[in-house]
Amino acid sequence: MTPTDAPYCRVCKTALHIHTAGATGAQTYLHALPPADRHDPDPATLAELPDALMRCDFCMSAGVRWLYQTADITRAPRIVTSETVGAGDYRDRHHAARVRSVETQPGLTSHLGEVWAACDPCTNLIEADDLLGLMRRAIEALPPKATNTARKLRDLRGQMHAVYEPLLRSLSGRTAVPARPPEAT
Repeated sequence: MTPTDAPYCRVCKTALHIHTAGATGAQTYLHALPPADRHDPDPATLAELPDALMRCDFCMSAGVRWLYQTADITRAPRIVTSETVGAGDYRDRHHAARVRSVETQPGLTSHLGEVWAACDPCTNLIEADDLLGLMRRAIEALPPKATNTARKLRDLRGQMHAVYEPLLRSLSGRTAVPARPPEAT
């Protein structure tokens, strides 16, 4: 996929993510950020939308200056469908039993793409191979309700590490973003 093939929405001109259902393999498009008017995604390539609203894929700032080419970054989560605990263990440990076995099923596979947009501050962290700095910058850009508990913050860090670490390992070059019309804010 080239930078001009990246999926964007015709309606709101923002980036889309591609999700694949487990067994069926059916692809759906979802907005990277939910739009205010809750419209359905209408996919188009970046080449078709010269006035697309490009945002940094890490901190969501509007000052995108670079596009990074990477391997196709995907996330394939598994959903826990059941957990088995020992009855005696459950009783003796005051309802804090150890899990004996877990059954899972595949969740939606997210294709996060081969092209990542970055602003200058995020580019500096990428070029310095500063994974933790990049994660910190991305987390600081999130709304407070996304990080207001230790558990949310821990889970978020784990998810970011699972995406950003292979991304940094698979970088194959960067391209300057061509001059675009100013964004409406």
